[in-house]
Amino acid sequence: MAARQNGFTLLEVLVALVLMAMFTVTSYRALNAVLEAGRHASGEMQRWRVLSSAFAHIGNDLGNVVPPTAIATPIGGGGLAGFIAGHEETGAAGFALDRQLPADEGGQLQRVGYRFADGRLIKLVWRDETIAPDETPLLDGIGQLSFAYLDARSAWQPVWPAHAGILPRAVEVRMTLASGESLRRVFRLL
Repeated sequence: MAARQNGFTLLEVLVALVLMAMFTVTSYRALNAVLEAGRHASGEMQRWRVLSSAFAHIGNDLGNVVPPTAIATPIGGGGLAGFIAGHEETGAAGFALDRQLPADEGGQLQRVGYRFADGRLIKLVWRDETIAPDETPLLDGIGQLSFAYLDARSAWQPVWPAHAGILPRAVEVRMTLASGESLRRVFRLL
């Protein structure tokens, strides 16, 4: 009777290698799925951060709006300051307002505005009324955007005339992103 040697047979080694390969492929696919989900979540978080930042800009400016007055302003040199909204000749919807700057920025009035055109929300800042405003894109990829303005009778208006002499009670922003999500924010004024 021959002595038996310790070790694995070729068949046992092949079975172990096949099982190890299957485990490696499964682990790689699981890791790849986790990494892909992380990239997707990171992209979504960035997109919502940008949206939140745009709404914060609008809210900050509307929260510091100056009621219309007949005093001289650094922007217009005089006349009614305040709030005006409507549509441009190009069809772009938007609004403009005079806002009070914080004390650390001089505490003066500044004219700012928001315009929606070509799928973009743009912030406008007038440094001087004699030159065109500085434009800063806040959001891209917007399918639709509309503004509405709450009057004293609690009715939403699509435009707000400069000669109104008063501020709207609230500003509504309705937005549909190119990806299909619909958003609605209402900003209360004074």
